Amino acid sequence: MPAPSDNFGSLSGAAGDSHPATSSGLFLLARAEFRHHRAGDQATVLLQSAAADGAEKLLEAVEVCSKAELALAFAASGDLVTAEEQATQALEGARGLGGISQDRMAAAWLARGIAFYWRDELKGARAHLAKAQRLAGQLFPLGPLSVFYRVLVDCAAGDQTHLADSSAALESFHDRGLYGMSWNAFHTIARAKIAESRGNLDGALTIVQPLGAGGHAPLVDTLLAELLRRGGEGDTALLCAQALTDRRRNRYLDTSLSLTEALLAHRDGDEALVHERIEHAVHRAEPQSVLRPFTERKDELAELLIRHAVWGTTHESFIAARMARHAQGPPHLRTRSYWTLTDREREVLAYMRSVMTAAEIADALFISVNTVKTHERSIYRKLGAAGRRDALKTAAERGIV
Repeated sequence: MPAPSDNFGSLSGAAGDSHPATSSGLFLLARAEFRHHRAGDQATVLLQSAAADGAEKLLEAVEVCSKAELALAFAASGDLVTAEEQATQALEGARGLGGISQDRMAAAWLARGIAFYWRDELKGARAHLAKAQRLAGQLFPLGPLSVFYRVLVDCAAGDQTHLADSSAALESFHDRGLYGMSWNAFHTIARAKIAESRGNLDGALTIVQPLGAGGHAPLVDTLLAELLRRGGEGDTALLCAQALTDRRRNRYLDTSLSLTEALLAHRDGDEALVHERIEHAVHRAEPQSVLRPFTERKDELAELLIRHAVWGTTHESFIAARMARHAQGPPHLRTRSYWTLTDREREVLAYMRSVMTAAEIADALFISVNTVKTHERSIYRKLGAAGRRDALKTAAERGIV
């Protein structure tokens, strides 16, 4: 295979080196766009045309391959809903054709892996990414990108056995020396994430020193900004985030950067900016169910989300769900008084921190309004509270929330 051009920052690529002939010209042109440009907009338009053209001329293989590539284009651009739709159609189409080579579906599996990662469904993400890696092999950028996301998943899950495997796979690509500067930046930030997940934050900061204050692919700089913030290099982290101002159309990257900025604003005591950035983050995250950035920062965000709910939000359900999920911490972190409430009562209490009504809480938990009110009365009785505000105050004093 010829050495690929330095296009890893586009986060998109071809699914194979041969495709159905005849009307595959649009398909091949779209591949060229992926290989030579960092933005995938034009490639997406061409792939949509290729898919439509394939359907019209009954060239089903072209249509299916185009949808697989299109799924990855949408995933890379931040549209996880459409990415999953296209990936599902491609995989179902490939099964229907029978004779189509499965390696051409690597892009569809990778798209699903990316979507599952950002939605914080780590087990599914690992399975899809492993499938993508097996099908893609050494093909650039699908193979390296599959491994890169596997590293992110394993770091997030804290599974050191899986992380050892994905780390070795990461180095196997790097040792071949086939890829240019964009891959080097991805490789560097991946190594830093591995070090951080192993408890070596200082080592992670040393690893990313060559990356400076950004100027790389948006995904690299997004991860870099948060790593710098956690490492105490807030000013450099802010510079890194600001450098991405004109490149934030991607919803999951914008969500992540906005939460980094909210935490930096909290460091600086800028309460108004904290709320503005959190509100922007949830506005971007909710339509695509982008949850990973919230989970990754859950300890630092816990108190800020409570204050944000009181401050006011147009995304009450989403904020309340994040607070409820974050309240379900490991047992050893819970105070003794935490156990005076049942699991369902703690869940209802977490939603009560928002301005949601009992009916809205019932809808969010898929239970009846009467059941919610029963749990509320039980909470008030156990906490010796006269009402919601009193219950929340008591719960906070006891360390329950």
